Amino acid sequence: MKLYISMDMEGIPGTFNWEHEKHDPQAVKRYCFNHIRDLIQALEQCPENADLTDILIADSHSIGENLEYDITLLDERITLISGGPRP
Repeated sequence: MKLYISMDMEGIPGTFNWEHEKHDPQAVKRYCFNHIRDLIQALEQCPENADLTDILIADSHSIGENLEYDITLLDERITLISGGPRP
């Protein structure tokens, strides 16, 4: 099974618009932490027998410069799409 996840800053816990992120550097760190936490929780919800082979994550915030590439270290099956335009 393949899993596609589109991640964006707005809508994660603690923020709902760009004004929250651009004025507070500490807030950005919290939101990045929340991204990773939410991703881990999503992966934990996949049934063990789902035979998950690929996890494709799209950085869907603005032009895709929001997620750190290190997010791929969470699981060897993760591929990150970032930048723009996205395929």
